[in-house]
Amino acid sequence: MLPGGVGSWAGVGWRLSPALLAVTALLLAAYLAGWLRMRRRGLARSAAVWRALAFAAGLLTVLLAFDSPAQAFSLRLVSFYVLEHELLGLVAAPLLLLGLPAPAWAWGLPAAWRRRWLPRLVHWRPLRTAARALLRVPVGWLGFVWIFAVGLLPPVERWARAGALGQEVTLALFLASGLAFWGPVIGYSLHGRRLRPAAGMAYIGGFVPVLWIASVVLLFGGEVLYAQRGEVLPLGFTALMDQQVAGAGLLVISILYVSAFLVEVAAWLETGDGEARGSRTPGRVILLHRRRSA
Repeated sequence: MLPGGVGSWAGVGWRLSPALLAVTALLLAAYLAGWLRMRRRGLARSAAVWRALAFAAGLLTVLLAFDSPAQAFSLRLVSFYVLEHELLGLVAAPLLLLGLPAPAWAWGLPAAWRRRWLPRLVHWRPLRTAARALLRVPVGWLGFVWIFAVGLLPPVERWARAGALGQEVTLALFLASGLAFWGPVIGYSLHGRRLRPAAGMAYIGGFVPVLWIASVVLLFGGEVLYAQRGEVLPLGFTALMDQQVAGAGLLVISILYVSAFLVEVAAWLETGDGEARGSRTPGRVILLHRRRSA
C-alpha cells in the first residue's frame, strides 16, 4: 500500500538514496573532469557543450526513474511501471550515449593511469571477449526486445512490482538493454561505427511493431492481466483502466520511435549509400589515439 493510503499522494516523495546519489555524483564529476581536459586539449568536437548537457540530462532521467515519487506508484500501477522503463530505454540511454562518456571518463583519469593502466584494461582479453559478444548489432536489438517483452509478462511484472529489489533489477536491465540498443544508432558499436541509414531504418523500424502489438493487447484486450478486476488502485484507477493507460502510453511512445525511424529515412535520402553515417564516432577516434594524445 502506498504511504498515506490508497489513492493518496501523501507521504510519497523522493527517497534520495545515498548510494544512488553518490554513484551519480561520482559519474558526473569524473565526466566533467575529463570533459574539461578534452576541451583544453582542443578536442571540442567530442567535448561540445551539448554533449555534456545530454549526459547530465541522462543521469537526471536515471534518477527520476530510480528515485522519484513516481516509483512508489509504479509498485501498484502498471502504467507507471511502463513509464519508468521507457524513461530509461527511450530517454536516458540515448542521452547518456550522446554525451560520449567513455572518452570523457578516460580523459578524467590521472595521466599515469591513462597511459599505463587504461590500455591494459582495454586490451584485457575477458573484457574484449565480452564486448565482442554484447556490442554486436543483433544482440543489442534482440536484448532490448526480449527485456521489453519479458518485462510485460504478468508473472515478471508482478515480481518486479512486489518490492524494491525486483523493481530495481528490472530497471537496471532495461537501462542496460537500452544502452545496447541505441549504441549502434549513435556509434557505440563493436567497430565504433554508426549504422548506415538503411540498416538504421530496419533496426529501429523493427521494434515499432513490437510496441504496437503490446499497445493493442493492453488497450483492447478487455482482460485484466496485471490485477484483479474491480480492484481500486491509486489515483482512482481500476485495474482495467490502469492497463489501458499503459497501452495508450506505449502507443504514444511508439511515435517517438517512428520519429527516430524517420530521421534514419532522412539520412538515407540525403546520403544515398550511407557512407557519411558509416564513419567512426568522435569518441571511438579519441580512444584509438589515447596513447599519442596522453
